[in-house]
Amino acid sequence: MYLSIFIKPFRKLTFNSKLLFLILGLPLCGCLKNEDVVGERIDLYENKMEHYLANKSKSINLSTPKHIKSLKHVDNGPTHLLQHSKFNGKLTKMWQAKLTNTGNISAPVFSENNIFILDGKANLHSLNLNGKKNWVVNLAPSSDRRQNAHHSGGVVISKNKLFVATGYGEFFSIDMLGKINWKKKFDSPFRSAPIYYNDKIFVTNTSDLAIALNINGDILWTLEGATKPTLLSKGVSPAYRNNKLLLPFSAGKLTAVRSKNGSELWSISFDEGIKGEAYSIIGDFGGSPIIKSNKVYIISATGQFICLNLNTGKKYWSVPIGSNSTPIINGGSIFV
Repeated sequence: MYLSIFIKPFRKLTFNSKLLFLILGLPLCGCLKNEDVVGERIDLYENKMEHYLANKSKSINLSTPKHIKSLKHVDNGPTHLLQHSKFNGKLTKMWQAKLTNTGNISAPVFSENNIFILDGKANLHSLNLNGKKNWVVNLAPSSDRRQNAHHSGGVVISKNKLFVATGYGEFFSIDMLGKINWKKKFDSPFRSAPIYYNDKIFVTNTSDLAIALNINGDILWTLEGATKPTLLSKGVSPAYRNNKLLLPFSAGKLTAVRSKNGSELWSISFDEGIKGEAYSIIGDFGGSPIIKSNKVYIISATGQFICLNLNTGKKYWSVPIGSNSTPIINGGSIFV
């Protein structure tokens, strides 16, 4: 029955149409044979991690875990060096809280008493440690409140103040009760959380403009960095130690500057990616720079992990690993 339905219209087709059917059907006929190709199959690109995947039983020594009473920066401070957390027993869910809006949500920070998080419409939420909401303040411009921000921005805690960078390109100082002390408007959204040290705040926006402010909102200096129109990661913050500020720009370029005036000390770019992947040419950072023992550790989203000297930018080593999150260093090991 089904065959006759097909044949009758087929007879009415023109010669050119029949020829087209024949041409399109030839490749399918070849697939029906299902013959294996004779020869050895060789990978086009070498798997550089194959050698290390065999070391499954290698022992790992971790540092002594500590109780963390506050996390005032995303990734634990301006060096982004996370501590080994200590818990009082097996982890179980104690509570959950629903935010007003979804979308790009910032990583939370918390003081000894409260948790602060920025949602996809720049609502800043304050909750106590039992999950009960203290207050919510909307930081979006009135003209943009119906739209979700494309970038998350973020929050940093300094003593009795919150410094908040939003996905709408505004920067705020807010007290612990949600009152706005001051705000600054910039031309581009902020895609990551700021960092704070010694009464100075440092942050970068999506136009790769690095900005230094004091706690009163005065702009101390700005620096335009290397930029590309493609952004893979949403939360890459600067890093700071010993008066050196590390600025990760979207073109995959890490620039070290003097924190007091923004003058450049050295810079380095990602020069490798995962072979065969189209996005390897983008080179954006996968996580924030980490500083430990005068060394800098940076990772790309496209397949390169580098260790550098903080003072000179000299490269110690590079391995073919990519990630979309900031690595963790503990007890002489790095976890990605």
